[in-house]
Amino acid sequence: MVVIAAGCLFSSSVGLTARRWLPSSASWGAASATATGLFLVNALTVFLVRRLPGSWPYNRLYLKSLAAGLLLAALGVSLLKWWALPEGIVAALVLGPAFLALFAVVIVALGLSDSDRQFSMAFWTAVRRVSGTGRGA
Repeated sequence: MVVIAAGCLFSSSVGLTARRWLPSSASWGAASATATGLFLVNALTVFLVRRLPGSWPYNRLYLKSLAAGLLLAALGVSLLKWWALPEGIVAALVLGPAFLALFAVVIVALGLSDSDRQFSMAFWTAVRRVSGTGRGA
């Protein structure tokens, strides 16, 4: 617990000091500083998990979601470059769900693992139960 708290404190201090060296545009600078801080705290956590208990928290199955995320990040950057996208709450309400749906499509296109299939079945069973259309209703 102390290690995680120290990592969060380190992350926020990096975020605050990184704003001096990263892009000066307010939103890009804040986003870059936050991303840098989050990266560093997560890298520290992975290092400590590897070092203290001696295990590695990731395997090759994580590459699929990483590839999908990088693909969508590249798509987002190219959309920003070529089109005027909505900003503010409209962006959050429209672009957020659109990218989430596209992420799901890319994950399915890359192939579902056994645990992905199991989660998907449990999720849709719960949706049917809540909506009253399934066997669990």
